[in-house]
Amino acid sequence: LYCSARTISGRSNRPIRLLLAMAPTSPLQHIPWELLHDGTGFLARDLRCAVVRYMEGENPVRAVALKPPVRILVTAACPKNQNKLRLESEIKGIHSAYEKYRNVTVFRYYDKTSLEDLRALLHDALAGEPFHVWHHCGHGGPTDDSQTGDYRLFLEGENASVADIVGIIRRCLDLRVVILNVCSSASFAGLAPELAQINVPSVVSFGSKVLDDLARKTI
Repeated sequence: LYCSARTISGRSNRPIRLLLAMAPTSPLQHIPWELLHDGTGFLARDLRCAVVRYMEGENPVRAVALKPPVRILVTAACPKNQNKLRLESEIKGIHSAYEKYRNVTVFRYYDKTSLEDLRALLHDALAGEPFHVWHHCGHGGPTDDSQTGDYRLFLEGENASVADIVGIIRRCLDLRVVILNVCSSASFAGLAPELAQINVPSVVSFGSKVLDDLARKTI
């Protein structure tokens, strides 16, 4: 089926999307599908192919398309009890990626983000101009070494649980994309599966730990 799709794709000059649909609790979720290789190269590195995990749910996913400007919120946090991150370099790379679209985007960066900051930024303070993209940079991980413990996003002042973040995002009806540049945020115990379950259309995150140098790389 894949080979036939590639042949059709080449003839029609259209990309392929490999949609991996499975339940959030399926053991197949633990397989690193993003490393699929067809014998000639990694599919996720081919610009003509997209490897996408799809969390099956009861409700239809909201449409991603919207009228500009696209409002982008970038938050970052590195508490003193965590390893230091080169967040300034990371934010600079994110800003550069959006620079060529500055005529249709509104970019806002917030440093040393706390849980209360997130609540205010995504809701109360900007209720009239909601964000469409939320990009967070920082630390996170399960509460134990088994990678199955409760997940925490390490923010300034206090750590945020999955329930804390879901409670905020659930009310963000205009949010279209969430990007979590955080370790293990797409793991079984992480944030990505839960955000998918509340119908965030697209969540980009990591299934395991990610080195700081890799987190700062941009395409």
